[in-house]
Formats: sequence, C-alpha cells, structure tokens
Amino acid sequence: MLHRRGTILAAAAKLEVVQFLPETAAACIEAIDEERNLSQVVALVETDPALTANLLKCANSIYYTPFLGRAVGTVREALIRLGLVECKKLVIALGVVRTLRGRGYANWPPGFWEHSMAVAGMTIRLMQRRRGAGLDRHDLSRIYTASLLHDLGILVLVQVSPIGYREVVQQLGVRARVAVCDVEEEVLGVRHTEVGALVAMHWKLPPLFEHLLGDHHREAVDFNDLPLSALYLADQLSLRIAEDQAGPMLAPVPGHRTLPSNERALLAEELGRSNQIVSLVA
Repeated sequence: MLHRRGTILAAAAKLEVVQFLPETAAACIEAIDEERNLSQVVALVETDPALTANLLKCANSIYYTPFLGRAVGTVREALIRLGLVECKKLVIALGVVRTLRGRGYANWPPGFWEHSMAVAGMTIRLMQRRRGAGLDRHDLSRIYTASLLHDLGILVLVQVSPIGYREVVQQLGVRARVAVCDVEEEVLGVRHTEVGALVAMHWKLPPLFEHLLGDHHREAVDFNDLPLSALYLADQLSLRIAEDQAGPMLAPVPGHRTLPSNERALLAEELGRSNQIVSLVA
C-alpha cells in the first residue's frame, strides 16, 4: 500500500501543468473585472467560436429564460440576458471543463462536472448570504474557480491510476454511506484531497487553491474561514441532495447536518442548472 501511495503521488507530481483558462476566456474575465464596456466584452467573446456557441446555448436554456420569450441570437443579447457576473462564472466553468477534457481528463466518474459546477455556484451563494454585501469581483473569480476544481484530485487519480479508481467507484457502489476519502485511502493509500493539494502546489496555483482542494473534507472546519466553510457545506450538502439520482461517485459523508429548506432549494436550483450547462458544453 505504501508503495502504491508513493507511486501515485510521484506520478501526480510529474503531471504537466495545465493552464485552466484558454486565452480568450482569461481576457474576457479580465475585461469584466476591469468594468470595461459591454462592446469590448462582446468583441472578446466573439473571437472564440466555441465560447460564443456555448454562451448562446446557456442564455437560451431553461435556467436563464424565466419567461417564454424569443431566443437570443447574438453575444450582446446573451450577455444582457445573463448579466456580466453570471457570464463570468460561465466563462470560467466552460473554459475549465473544455480545457481539462481536451487534456485527457475525461468526464468520469459519472456526474463529476455537474457536481463540481453546482458546488462552485452554491459556494458563492453561501458566501454572499453570509457576507451580506457580496463578494469583491476578484475574490469571486478566485473562489469560484477553486471551488469548481475542488475535486481536481479525483481527476488526477483517474489519470494516474484508472484501474485503481474504478475499484474505488465500485466499492462506493456496494457500500452504504461511506466517505469517498476513506475508500480512496483503503484502495489507493491516498485521498483525492491530498493529491489535489499536491498538484495545486506543483502547478503553482494561488495558495487559496491548495487550501480549498486539500481541506474541503476536513472533519473540523473553522467556520470563520468563509471560503473553506462555504465550500465544505456546499460540497457535503450537494452530495446529500444528489445521492438518490447521481450514483455512487457522489456518496455523501455520513453524519452531517440537514440542509435548511431555503438553502436546499438554492442548491437544487444549482444542481439543475449545472446538469443543463454540462450537457450543452461543446
């Protein structure tokens, strides 16, 4: 087991650095953060055909069309319908999913990206509710991206030990309400949180990433640490609300508190939105 653990950690540390956001996506986020005018943001989006197509699909999806109005057909109309803050979150999510899929980090285990996107959206909502006045726009980008990547360690484990992680998923499918980290440690000798933090460090991601990727399954979370506690709650409660429909990969950690009905409704909305968006990504 120690040999397997060492082999996995060594392989993870050698993975090629991934630039998560394509150049166009990064430029769009910078333009929104710098509060440039709408025409400049539109011009940047339109230089990327895939991003243009995906934003139009999202803007015309049921989750962004509260009334049965006409479909939007231009980037400008899509950005007006979505709003720039929501547009920024979508650009981050779509960019990360496309990049990692393109680098061989497949859409497996089942439900991975739907869960990741829902957790990222709910993390931001929880932080906004607790802070009241909302988030600084730069903080929002960093926390949303780190939350979206909170289970990066799982993708890395799938990459470096595909047979081993299939055994993890199989074990989760036959064992009732067992924590994914516990099964990973039994089968592989290492948890995805440890691998995620290791990769974040080697890829020289901001310290926030190493913290959130490495600590979001900690048993004793400091609730004064707003990003970590919001991610922790969003993750655990997402697993609970999704367990009936999402399959064994999303087995929840037993023993955590029940989600209040108002926050449960918000999370159900985020899960539905995420399922729709992932299905649209070209």
